[in-house]
Amino acid sequence: MAEPTFNGVPIFANGTSVIVAEDWPCVMKHTSFPGLSGSYELRLGKRARPIHQTVTMYAATAVSLVTAIETIRDYRGGPQYTLVDGFGKVYQNVSMQSVRPLSQIETDGSVYWQTLAVEYLQLAPNP
Repeated sequence: MAEPTFNGVPIFANGTSVIVAEDWPCVMKHTSFPGLSGSYELRLGKRARPIHQTVTMYAATAVSLVTAIETIRDYRGGPQYTLVDGFGKVYQNVSMQSVRPLSQIETDGSVYWQTLAVEYLQLAPNP
């Protein structure tokens, strides 16, 4: 199993993750033209699709865990990069939209962890 990367950087190196890409939605536009009765539906094609990732990050200290999570958050709202999941599937033109905690920082005394939800938007390739 490959290590997930974003922009070629293994920002999820200290964690386990699952990446799920939704289907490509087709954008439709309803419009009408002056002098013609009724409305028409224009197919505008595929624009973007959401990709969801759930990742549990692990670290030896709480400070190093927070630092690793902040490194991931630095990619939010940036340009499009390449996302590679743990099975080697490549997603081109992906921008990170949000990083949300799904749990509090937890510990068993020797390891700290937190589960995150990471949301991406993959732009459709040009036709």
